[in-house]
Amino acid sequence: MTAQLSGRILEVATNMGADAIVVACPLCQMNLDLRQKQAMKGVDRYFNMPVLYYTQMMGLAFGMLPSELGLDKLVVSANALVERISKEIKHENRRFHLSLRQQYRRHR
Repeated sequence: MTAQLSGRILEVATNMGADAIVVACPLCQMNLDLRQKQAMKGVDRYFNMPVLYYTQMMGLAFGMLPSELGLDKLVVSANALVERISKEIKHENRRFHLSLRQQYRRHR
C-alpha cells in the first residue's frame, strides 16, 4: 500500500517535471526517499527523484553546504539538484552585479 501511494506521488512529480520533492513530514520524506525501488514495482516505472525535507531546501536557499544539511545521507542523491541550484544562483548573482555596474555608470 505504501509503495503504491509513494509510486503515485513520485509519478505525478515526474510527470510535472519536478526536479525534487520537498516535504514537511519526516515520515513522508523517509518513505518517498527509501522506498523508491518498491514504488517503481508498484507503478512499473523508474524513479530517481531526490526527496528533501523542507528545512534542507531552506538551508540550500540560505547558502548552507549540502553536507551541513545531511544531503549526503539521502538514498536518492540530490547532487544534480544542488549543482543546478548553484549554477542558477551564480547566474543571478552575475546579472545582479552587471545591473549594479550599469546603474553606477549611468549616475556618474
